[in-house]
Parts: sequence; structure tokens; C-alpha cells
Amino acid sequence: MMKMFLDKVKRCIEKYRMIVSGDIVIVGVSGGPDSLALLYSLYYLRDELNIGIIVVHLNHMIRGEEAEREAIFVEDNAKRLGLPCTVKMVDVPGYMKEKRLSSQVAAREVRYRFFESELKRHSANKIALGHTANDQAETVLMRMIRGSGMKGLAGIPPVRDNIIIRPIIEMTRREIEEFLSVKGIEYVKDPSNLDFRYLRNRIRGDLIPILERDYNPKIIEMLRNTAEILKDDEDYLSGYSKDIFCNLLIEEKEGTVILDASGLRALHVALQRRVLRKGLKVLKRDLRRISGRHISDILRLVKMRVSNRYLDLPGDITVKYMYNRLYFSFYGKTRFIGQPSVGHCESMRVSEKALMIPGSTSIPKLNLKLDTEIRDIDDVDLNLNNNLKALLDYEKTGSSLRVRTRRPGDRFHPFGMTGSKKLKDFFIDERVPREERDRILLLVSDNKILWVVGMRVSEDVRLTDETKKVLIMDVEIS
Repeated sequence: MMKMFLDKVKRCIEKYRMIVSGDIVIVGVSGGPDSLALLYSLYYLRDELNIGIIVVHLNHMIRGEEAEREAIFVEDNAKRLGLPCTVKMVDVPGYMKEKRLSSQVAAREVRYRFFESELKRHSANKIALGHTANDQAETVLMRMIRGSGMKGLAGIPPVRDNIIIRPIIEMTRREIEEFLSVKGIEYVKDPSNLDFRYLRNRIRGDLIPILERDYNPKIIEMLRNTAEILKDDEDYLSGYSKDIFCNLLIEEKEGTVILDASGLRALHVALQRRVLRKGLKVLKRDLRRISGRHISDILRLVKMRVSNRYLDLPGDITVKYMYNRLYFSFYGKTRFIGQPSVGHCESMRVSEKALMIPGSTSIPKLNLKLDTEIRDIDDVDLNLNNNLKALLDYEKTGSSLRVRTRRPGDRFHPFGMTGSKKLKDFFIDERVPREERDRILLLVSDNKILWVVGMRVSEDVRLTDETKKVLIMDVEIS
């Protein structure tokens, strides 16, 4: 049983590329069955995964002595495993009143802030949380009941920002309880899970048992699979709609986003909704309090084609239609003049450009200048301490080189590796944030990547004992 459980956890980690060798993982442990299963799974796999583990626990100061006993229980488990442990107390009820938040939202905000502070304090790479397949199924049903689009129905992401990971997201609660029973691992039960005032608890304790008994005994697995499919679809459509948004963007400055309304009308409604949500998110940095009804109202405004019509949205936002343009702005800040700008999408606008060899080449949209020169290897200092400088075997690169940003299907043969890999996978392994990947410059020859600028040269052009001439590449940031 234990081996099957750990093998399934390991497959989940590998499937979503949650962990790489050498990671330091902060594990959030409440003392409940899910977080204990997560902790012990990672502990048993730690040598195989080559990771460090740090246990953290937050006392929300909601349940008094009971919460204090849970903190001691978590500390005892960490001590038994020989793992470092941090326990912190935060007055969540006080924070809830101060910020006028619900208890669940307040607890979540405080908890994630605590996790992130521990991540920095320990110079860790990942935050592991104990969400399960049951949590995923409950989330999908809850959002379905409340009303949600594809993104919401995709549920809880297995990996978020390449930092927050959920290694037991594919394990059911039944599998977790069996694993803990076999290993003789005790856990505590949170009595708030029995409080049916919360929708999630009613779904967990009432709706799902009915669905399992009367409709589909594998409802948990089915809903988890559905969420996974929707997540893949949403990831693709989100990336595609981002490209379209950039094509329709007329102006983006602080407090104002302007889109081409005629181009928006020409799109399928599924893309229209995504482009509008993107415009609002660029303006206000999030989509809190923006509902599907608001997006539908904006679409009606665009279809009416009547100038000077406007809508007021939550967050002090005005959306105005005027002369085939759609203006997103904060109250009192709408502008109707200005030169086209692509500030938010600038990283997607860098096209292929030939290099002067030897010589200098400017890339204005990335504020870079690339200087190149050719020298005999005996005249080159081979000790590099600057990641914006590269030394390549000139006879292997040739003189016809170009620079560009990434394209779908790009592959790269990193220095020191025996074979090539997808550039996307290379960026994931190097923990490059998704929003930064379009800004990274590539040195290419016939679409073969020779240098991921600032990161790694290709094994194919590295210097060897046979190298005679060296192409020196030096990037200057203006």
C-alpha cells in the first residue's frame, strides 16, 4: 500500500514538474490527515527527490486551546522526523475585522503571506500544500453551483507560479486515510469541517456522497479529470487570447486601456470575453468583483455601436464606447487622445533581427545592445563572471546570426546536456516566470538556438580544445 501511494505521489510530482533536484520545500502542515499525508510522503521521497523539507504551521487564533494543541502536535511530528519547524500565531479574527473580510478569505490571505515569508526566510524554492482530489472535486462542484466559466471550473491548479505545488492533488481522501492507517500516523480533525453553514462542507458531507451512491461511484476521479482537461484548454485559450489582446491594444498607460472595438466584434464570443477580461486585468491588476454579467454588459455596449455610452463597474472602473474604440479607465481618468502604445505586450513584439558581426546591434524594444567581436582563442580571457556575456566557437556558429524571442516548438541543447529539450521545459526547469519568457532574447542560426541570452549557451557551440576562433557576445542593457 505504502509503495503504491508513494509511487502515485511521485508520478504526480513528475507529471506537473513540481520539484527539481536540490529544491528546498516549505510544507504547510495543519495537523489534519491531508497535510500529514503530504508531509510524510515528501519525507519518504526526500532522498529520491533530493530535496530539503521545512515544516510550517500557522495558528489562526480562532479555536483557542484546541489550536494550541494542534501546533504542538505538528511540532512533535516534525521533531520525530528530524525536520525544522516554524509555528506562528496570527490574530485572524482581528485581521478579518480590520480588512472587513470573511473568516475564510482572511485566513487564506494571512496563511499565504506567512508561507511566502517563510519561503524567503529559508531561501526555499517551493511551498507544498495538501490539497487532494476530493478538494478538487469539491471546488469544481462549488464553482459550478455558484456559476463559473472555464477558468473557474478548471479548479485548483496543481502548480501555481512554479512555487506553490500540490503533490497529493491526484490522491483521494480514502487513499490518504488508508496510507495513514497502514503507517500508524495519527492526525487531528478540524471540527469546522462539520459546520454545514459553509457551502464546501455541505458539498463534502451531503452532495458528494449522494452523487457517489446514486449516480457515479467514481465522481471524485471524474471531476478531477474534467478539471484537468479544462485547465489544459484554458491554458491554450488564455495564451491565444493574450496574442489577440495585444493586436487589438491601441493604448495602454497608467489608468487607461484602449481597445479596437471593430476588431473585438470580429472575434468569436469566447475570445471576446477573454480579451475583455484581459483588458480589465491590465487596468486594475486583478478581476475581483468582476463577474460574467459585467463582461456580458460590455459586449452589449460594443454591439450597440453608440458613441459616448458607458458602464460603471466595481472598483471605480468606467468602460466607455466612443468612435469604434473601447476605453477602460478609472473614474475621471478617461483620455481620448494618445499615440498607439503596446507597453503591456511589448515583449511579444520583438521580431527576428540580423546581427552585425563584428559590430553592434540595437534591440530598442528590449532596451538592449549586442556587441560582437571575433578573436583568436589565445587572446581571449576564458574566465567569465558575467551572464550577459558569452563565448562561442565561431567556426560552429558561422557569420549569419540573428536574434529573436521564443516561438512555438523551439528546442535547445543546453551546455552540459547530452540531448536537446523543449525551450519551454528549459524555462520551467530554470524557474523563469511565465510572464518573463517572451522577453528573453535568443541567438539563433537557421532557427537553431545557440544562446539563451543571460542564461545558457548551446552545447553545440561550446569552446573545445579544437576551437581556434571565438565569437564574443556582450549584451549591454540601456
